[in-house]
Amino acid sequence: MPIDSSIGFVPFRFTKSQERYWANQRQKMVIAKARRVKMSAIVEADFTSQTMFNTNFHSLMVVQKPIEETLPPHVKRVEAFIRSTQKKLAGFPTMTRDTTQHKVFDFGESEHGARLESSITFVGSGSKDVLQGGGYDFIHATEIPSYEEEEYQSLLNGLQGSRLATVRWESRPENMNDHFYDLYMAAKNGESSDIPMFVPFYEEEDYFWPEGPLWDNADPILEKDGFPLESEEQLLMDIHGLNWGQVRYWRKALSDAKGNRDIRASQLAYDDVSCWRTAGSPVVPGYVMDYLMGQVRNPLPKEMYPDGDDLNGMLRMWIRPQADEAYAIYADPAEGYIQSHDTAITIRRARDWAYVGEIRGKISPEDTGRIMVKMGRALGTTLIGWEREPRSAGIRAIVIDQYHYPYVYKMTENKWGNADHIAGLRIDASTKDGIIGSMVDFMESGEYHTPSDILVKQWSQVQEGNVYKNDREKHQYNTAVLDMVMADAGCFQLRDQARRLLTRTAPRKRRSSLVPVYLR
Repeated sequence: MPIDSSIGFVPFRFTKSQERYWANQRQKMVIAKARRVKMSAIVEADFTSQTMFNTNFHSLMVVQKPIEETLPPHVKRVEAFIRSTQKKLAGFPTMTRDTTQHKVFDFGESEHGARLESSITFVGSGSKDVLQGGGYDFIHATEIPSYEEEEYQSLLNGLQGSRLATVRWESRPENMNDHFYDLYMAAKNGESSDIPMFVPFYEEEDYFWPEGPLWDNADPILEKDGFPLESEEQLLMDIHGLNWGQVRYWRKALSDAKGNRDIRASQLAYDDVSCWRTAGSPVVPGYVMDYLMGQVRNPLPKEMYPDGDDLNGMLRMWIRPQADEAYAIYADPAEGYIQSHDTAITIRRARDWAYVGEIRGKISPEDTGRIMVKMGRALGTTLIGWEREPRSAGIRAIVIDQYHYPYVYKMTENKWGNADHIAGLRIDASTKDGIIGSMVDFMESGEYHTPSDILVKQWSQVQEGNVYKNDREKHQYNTAVLDMVMADAGCFQLRDQARRLLTRTAPRKRRSSLVPVYLR
């Protein structure tokens, strides 16, 4: 029973989102939400009630900085929950620790005189003793994007000692480059034991603006139902079922955010794709990232892959290969050691440059060559290419020298007045700028498509000035981080040669470009 400052205690009436949470609880959950949708309240009511009425039950709540501002509201809310059911306790729990960064409620006896030996602990994300000792039964961590790297890793390490605990990661989405995005997407893609839950703003009934002025000097037509809708507003009504009052609130929120659509998209999240934004000085414009994120889809089941083989989880495919098509495969190679970055391989269809699949993992150059030949033969008429560098000699040895693969990308280079056709694509500080730039131009034309969440995330990480500079340390770092970007950018350079292979395939009627390629 929460407290209302004007009337005292009021019944705890579930919102739509709270009902979904209560009905679908699992041991470990990652909750992405719009702001002020009362998810913290239901989670806190959950662990408070369990702590109050179970023996030897210990709950932990971790909040973000600045602690002196974020901690008190949570503590007060829990205190209100306790007071609302105090008759069930022998007395109000004792606060055995009370600092700005660490508060502990110890529960003594129940109304029946039984010793509870239970506790609720509140700590800040930067507290040195967070999760020390482990042994917590319920752990609630809020606003994860604000945690520093060391704080986040400390929390993860501490959870290893509380494997049986109920865990609630809960936050508003921020950008695609933070811890919370990784947590949520791992849960969404089935790559962790966590269960994802998304809470849109429109499930909160308070997000409604009645008919009337949105702001001073507004166009009178905006004060009434039926005002002209932007495309995104139309989407909200058609797909998500919003009413006019909710759309008005959505529009006013843009004014409150001073025109910053990224802030609105995060605070008033309506789906778990468009709510994530980029940070820093991205090379890819925001509207293009919105478009790319809207394309993200789950891959096909591995049973639909050639021979039903997903290469031990390294291969993901979105389009089934067809014998009368031509394809391009490109590799951004690595050494294959555990300490090295991943080898990344992209596969595209030559006709319309549809994103067929990707391969990513710790793969040696020699194994990279074998995999590319295997995939090239399985797909049919396929052009193979790779970044030309010292370690790619192992790829050449397998693809050309051992298997004599017939379709290999060759780059024309003029040396001493002679044109030389050399296998592989040369990428260095002098060529990377143009290669990345051509890809961004391709994106802005609206012709670029990819359903890969990994590739889209990496594109959001390409920052102005870092992958372009002749700074060796930065160059190496960004090559490691952006392996899928460089693989797809390299694959783009194979486009013209790959399309020439179409003459070797059966003629095929070209489909309308209005249909997204991932739906074909």
